[in-house]
Formats: sequence, structure tokens, C-alpha cells
Amino acid sequence: MAAVALSQIQSGERPEPIISPEIGPDHRATFRIRAPKASEVLLSASIGTLNPKPAGAAKYQPGMWNIPMQKDSTGLWSVTLGPLEPDVYRYVFFVDGVRGIDQSNPNVRPGGAVHWSYFEIPGNPPRFDELQDVPHGSVQYRTYRSTQSRTFRNVAIYVPPDYDRYPGRKFPVLYLLHGGGDSEEGWVRLGRVPAIEENLLAQHKTVPMLIAMPYGDTPGDATTLDSIEAFGRELFGDVFPLVEKNYRVEASRENRAITGFSMGGGQSFTLGLRNLGKFAWVGEFSAGAFGLEGFDLEKQVPGFLANPASVNRELHLLFLGCGTDDPRYQAQTRLVDLLKKNQIRHEFHDTPGEHEWRVWRHLLAEFMPELFRSTPLPAQNSQPSFDPHSLDSHFENDQVILNAPHPGIAIPVAATGKNWHNHPLNRVMVYIHTGGEKLTYLDGSVEDLKWQAGTVRWSPAEGYHYSELPPELDPRVWKTPAFTTPMIVDIGIKKPGYPGKVAGTALDPLRVAPKDFTLVLENSQVRVLRLKLGPRQSVPMHEYTLNHLVVYITDQNVRETSPEGKAEVTRHQDGSVTWSGPSKQKLDNLSDKPLETVIVELKSIY
Repeated sequence: MAAVALSQIQSGERPEPIISPEIGPDHRATFRIRAPKASEVLLSASIGTLNPKPAGAAKYQPGMWNIPMQKDSTGLWSVTLGPLEPDVYRYVFFVDGVRGIDQSNPNVRPGGAVHWSYFEIPGNPPRFDELQDVPHGSVQYRTYRSTQSRTFRNVAIYVPPDYDRYPGRKFPVLYLLHGGGDSEEGWVRLGRVPAIEENLLAQHKTVPMLIAMPYGDTPGDATTLDSIEAFGRELFGDVFPLVEKNYRVEASRENRAITGFSMGGGQSFTLGLRNLGKFAWVGEFSAGAFGLEGFDLEKQVPGFLANPASVNRELHLLFLGCGTDDPRYQAQTRLVDLLKKNQIRHEFHDTPGEHEWRVWRHLLAEFMPELFRSTPLPAQNSQPSFDPHSLDSHFENDQVILNAPHPGIAIPVAATGKNWHNHPLNRVMVYIHTGGEKLTYLDGSVEDLKWQAGTVRWSPAEGYHYSELPPELDPRVWKTPAFTTPMIVDIGIKKPGYPGKVAGTALDPLRVAPKDFTLVLENSQVRVLRLKLGPRQSVPMHEYTLNHLVVYITDQNVRETSPEGKAEVTRHQDGSVTWSGPSKQKLDNLSDKPLETVIVELKSIY
């Protein structure tokens, strides 16, 4: 392309700068190239999936249109497309049949060869894969000597914003593989990995994770088992040690996932399922290996179909995805039918599109929220701002469970008629009203508990015991509306935490309003704060940096104002609980009575 373009500039001439592409506010894109001696110039662009066919266009490849360009009197060729739907598109020029990139545009597809330029149409609101005003991580490039190819190769590693914020944490890792002809930069630049992960994190739809993107090309046919096995030896022998030596990661199968697209999808599917001792979460996007003549799943992954119960027990997620117009789609559905027939638990996600990056970005955004979770997050966590509604008394997500049912026990002492039970989780106990109880354990030891309204107690996982109310709290009276019950909010902590202190900010409640907020307790799993506010008093803007539960000790009528000035008035009854993600707010007590709340911040690893 460079030879074609420069050959048409007279010796000694300096070409005028060209703006290409030029994206207008109406989502129209204008492309330009100077070629005064050319007789025909075509723009080939991947706009076919989302947009109508342009006038005079002819199909070039799946999703690609060849569009004629027009030449002006100076030899400048141009064409305007659109308005175009918000997305990331690729394109090239054909100058008298010679293909080349847009030399005015620095955005090119990385890989073994530079085949494409690309451009972006922004969304309003922003697209899920578009850079937004949220906390950002970083991408680091590491070089290592491959023990397989005897050459130096690179791995791109995305590090989430929480990595530097919480130096005591360890993080899970997603190994994300590229397609044939791409490189370790493909997922970063065209796959939009940083934007997708950061936008999901800001919405509390995924967990912070490192994402390792190695260079995956191997000599020969990348679809053969020999080639996949060779890449596996490099992944496990070179990339794993590099990541686990240089980064704070959890080096266990429960904290490793693998997926990829096209060539990388065949690699991730085969290596992931062959190595369930290394991965508990496996995916593939648009892998072509399933459609090859002679493909045999039993040969690809020996023993995989023989024991579905064992596979389902070890594999937390098997995720398959493909574009509905991809030539590989039928092979994917045949594989899905085979998995169903053999009772292998899996998910199949299809999305409109062909064999193209927009499909793989969508599939990645669907894959990542399912990783490294024990149970799905409830709807409340998707919109963690100010929720005026109380949680159900048995609310549960991947981090906590409220008022969990007590596991019973069948032992001889059960014949006494006592309710023997245990608590397998560490708990935060928040007491709404004054009361007490007596606990009797299997060894005969007795614990008499007394509490006042608002008392907070850390209760480690306990052995079997039963509880009795003191005489003044007769159970028949305890349940009547007229009696002030010793109501307890029981918060079971489901995940381990990190040992350090909560990383405070200038807006930390204890810094903003130390007279109103007090620290009740802090350990490796929780930080618990108490807020007491007088009638008609306010707390200035403050920030909670962790997911947290708010327990209301008193009835409350408050106004919560966001940094953007959005105000919301909420009312809560004593004993109610709300869930929130990290947030900033100013708080006004609108009542003529004092208020008291307990905030339980969760220091989960992820």
C-alpha cells in the first residue's frame, strides 16, 4: 500500500495531511485517501452486520462491503458512510486492486501482519465495550523465552484497579487466547478487554481479576492436537510460572479460567477440559475445530464423556458461544447436542454476527460475570446505589447470607426436644432490641448473653448447641406484636477476606465525620462502623469503598445525595437491611428523632 500511495506523489512534493476517518457527531464516517493516478479505489468495511447495505456496495467477505469511492480534482478519493450504529469496525482500501491499510489512521489490527485499520462509533449512552469514566486498571507486557519455540515471546497482562488499591489481596486469573493471525495485543485493542472488565466492575457484575493474554501461534496447523499440545506446554511451563511469580494471584484451579476465540477457542476448549486440575472455568468462542472432518470429542479430550458426574462436579462452568451467521455455527450446535446427550452441564450463548470481533466482545462480556462466583449475584447488586427497599430476611449472594437456616443434628441428645444446631460460617450479629439468651454446647458449657439495642458481636463458626430465652422473654409473649422482641440480624460471611486494614480515602466516613462514625470492629473479613446522627443533622459527602450491608437500628427518614447532586429520600424500619456496592453520598436526617445504623463492610478477596 505504501508503494502504491507514494508512487503517485511527484518527487519532492510533501503530501497534505489527510483526516481519515473523520467521525461526525451524527455518526457519519468519511474516509479519504490520495491516489491521483488510480482509476478505481474501493473501501472495504465491516459494517454489514449492524447497518444497511450502502449504495453501490458489493459483498467482499462475511460482514464486509466493498464501497466505491469518488475522486476529486486533486486526486483525493473519499466516501461517507452512515449514520452508523455504535460499534468498532475494521476496513481497508483497494487501490486498483492493491489492498492496503489507511496510512492516516494509527489504529490498526495487531498481529502477524497488519491487515486492517479500524475505527469506532461512540454510543450514547456509552457502549459496554467503550472507555467510560470509571476506575481504570493497566495493561503490562512481559517478555519470556519460550521453551517450545526457543524464541522470545510476549504476554499482555491486564491488572484491575483494585490490584494497587488493596496490596494485601490475591486475585483470580483468566487466561484469554487470541485467534489465528492475531497477537497478544488483539484482545487489548480490538477485544477491548480493559473497557469491558472495568465497566462490568463499575456495575458490580463481575469480580476483579487479572487477565493474561499470551501469544498463541505455533508452527504448522494450529487446529491439530500436536499444535494445541505444544502451546499447552508453553502455557503451563512458561506463562503460568511468569504470572504466578510476578503477580499476587491465587494459584489454584478454583481461581483459574480459560477461554479464547477461533484458534484460541480450540486451544482453550481442549487444554481447559484436559486439565481440570488446573481450571474450574472453561469457555470457547467460535472455535472451528469442531467442524473439521474427523473431529472426535473423545480423541480431543480423552475420557471427557465417560464420567459426566465427575466432570460436572469439577467443572464450575463450560461456556460455548458463536455468532449466528458464523459458518462454524452448525458445528457448535452439534457439539451442544452431544453435550446434552451425555448430560454434561454447559451453557451455549449465541449472538447476532459472523466470525468477527463484535461477536467475541459480546461473548466475553457474558462470560466474565459468571467467573469465580459460588452463586449468582442478586438483582440488588446490579444497581448498588440507594435502594429504599429492605432485603428479604433470607437474602443471599456470593458474599453473605442473612439469617441462615440452622443445620440440624441427629444425635441422642436431640431426644431432649432441644433445637440442636450449629453455624458453619463466621457471623456478624447485630441486635436491634435489648434482650438475651443462654447457649448450651455439647460439652456442657453454657454461655449467657445479654445485649442492648444496637449491640454488635462477632460470632466465629460454632459447634453444636441449643439456645434458650431467659424467663422474662417467654416465647408465647415474644411473638406478639405488643412485645418488644430481641430481634437479631444474623450476617453469615461466606468468603475469606484480606488481612490488611481497609484502604481509606479522603472521603472515608471515619475521616469525614469521626464524631458521627465509630469503628466497632475490624478483622480479615469485615469492617463494622456505627453511625449515630442527631435530629435534623447531616453527614458531609463520604465514601464506602467496599460492598456493604446497612442495618437500621432505628426507624429512619433520610435524604441521600450523590456526588452528581441526585437526591433520594428513603425510609427504613428498625431491623431492616439494605445491600450496596461501593458508593459516595451525603446524608441528611430528616427526622426529629436521632438515627442509628450499623454498616458491615465486606473485605472479601473478590
